[in-house]
Amino acid sequence: GRYQEASALSTALHSTSRWVLRVLRRRGVLGAAANARPPALLEVGAVNTQLLEARGLAVRAIDVRSSMQRIERVDFFDLRPQGSYDVVVCALVLNCLPDAAARGRMVAGLVAHLRPGGLCFLVVPRSCLERSAATTPARFDAVLRRAGLVELERRATPRLLHLCLAAGGA
Repeated sequence: GRYQEASALSTALHSTSRWVLRVLRRRGVLGAAANARPPALLEVGAVNTQLLEARGLAVRAIDVRSSMQRIERVDFFDLRPQGSYDVVVCALVLNCLPDAAARGRMVAGLVAHLRPGGLCFLVVPRSCLERSAATTPARFDAVLRRAGLVELERRATPRLLHLCLAAGGA
């Protein structure tokens, strides 16, 4: 029922946070020189505070319907992109948007928030790509490329596709 769905979602998002932190450490973005400025991370659609609590990151976590005090209640589409983030994380949000145009605007917006060479982490249900009348994996990859994202890492679980992409081809 609903509890099991919520539990599965919570587990997926917790494992997503752990994966993001692992990739950031492995790529030298997290845990770099102690005197360096902490990497700025924008988490879109935040439902837990795991990334907010991670050491060594300057995190802004937003969600359009957040009820958690530390997560700002902000609509991503109302933010003015300034290319100021080193990392953006958008897990299980693209699939909630009403149509391909909105999803395309969100991907372009995520890129606009990144510094050149910044990292974009996306998580989408595989079923939205593999069993959809509206899109295909190839079409989704083309949207990402058109937005200026280059795939660095891909991890697929039975239900989810995790992508780490770089802005501007870095």
